[in-house]
Amino acid sequence: MGAVIGLPPQDLKWKPGTPSGVRIGEGTVVREYATIHRASTPDGFTVLRQDCYLMAQGRIAHDCQIGDNVIMTGYAALTGFVQVGDRAVDLGLTGIHQFVRIGTLAMVSGCSRIGQDVPPYFIVEAIPPRFAA
Repeated sequence: MGAVIGLPPQDLKWKPGTPSGVRIGEGTVVREYATIHRASTPDGFTVLRQDCYLMAQGRIAHDCQIGDNVIMTGYAALTGFVQVGDRAVDLGLTGIHQFVRIGTLAMVSGCSRIGQDVPPYFIVEAIPPRFAA
């Protein structure tokens, strides 16, 4: 209820009428009040692959590429052009900066701000981010 999919991208370079869209894989769940913006690039797509789970109030901005079995908990936000590897977990109240890559099976702990890539299999937490033991 209240989820919005395919909004125009919040990208100042985007021109109305640009052909773009959103692709959502089989088994993906989008919960209440989540937003998913379409791509800003011509013929581009914002992509959530199979069996992802986007919880309440999550945001996926334009041109993001989300792998299989990714979990984003409440209030997690991805800005434009973010890439998230398979089975990664982004916990609540996090912000991921543009063009950042989150590796396969990585976990971003809640209340974190991520401005650089997170390698596969790592756990990152806090502001500024640090690797967890």
